[in-house]
Amino acid sequence: MRLTNARRLAGASASLMALIALAGCDSRKVPGTGSATGGLALPTIEPDGGGAPARQQAEAFLKELGEGKIGPDRLTAAFRQEVPPPAVEGTPRAEATEADIREWLGQFRETRFVLPTEEVRLGNGGVVYRGRAEKGNRKEAFTLRMIKEGGPYKCDWLHRSDHIEPGIQPPTNADLTKAQDTVRNFLDILFGGDLRQAHALMDPAWKRKLAPPYPTTRRRASRTTAGS
Repeated sequence: MRLTNARRLAGASASLMALIALAGCDSRKVPGTGSATGGLALPTIEPDGGGAPARQQAEAFLKELGEGKIGPDRLTAAFRQEVPPPAVEGTPRAEATEADIREWLGQFRETRFVLPTEEVRLGNGGVVYRGRAEKGNRKEAFTLRMIKEGGPYKCDWLHRSDHIEPGIQPPTNADLTKAQDTVRNFLDILFGGDLRQAHALMDPAWKRKLAPPYPTTRRRASRTTAGS
């Protein structure tokens, strides 16, 4: 796993954070109120409405993920729409099917997760964990975001990368905590993750500008408009 210069990435994160916050990247608006541990002693997260603490549920989730026991139902509805489908050249991007999601989750089978290097609380009761993932001789970083959806905590974001930038503190403006998390995820992926997953973190208008609809898609839309 590669450790990069903290000052350089912190500066990049600060710049991109402002852009993403203004552009509306990751449009699910979740105000943050958290604090990161930055490698220090981690605070205990108390149980919310019964059940196990968030950290305990995250540890159980990652253990089961490494054992290949996690299915699409353990992901939030929003994240299931963000899992990248298999890349098929020459066709528009479609949402991942349940089979696609299972295949994507399968990449984490036999991975040992070391939790956490960092912990950040979000204002909606969600928690972000960053740590180390080991599979064979390969060591990477991972980020896991857990939020409560219909009872227990579910995975609301997950990625791995050969980049990790520890010790970045959340902004004093709590409303920007979620935006900062999005920026860090985007940078981690660009530095060494699955670039298809970065698609979910880009502003929709920017995505349309970078990758306009295919000609057949535009013609189909024009016919639909003309016939209505």
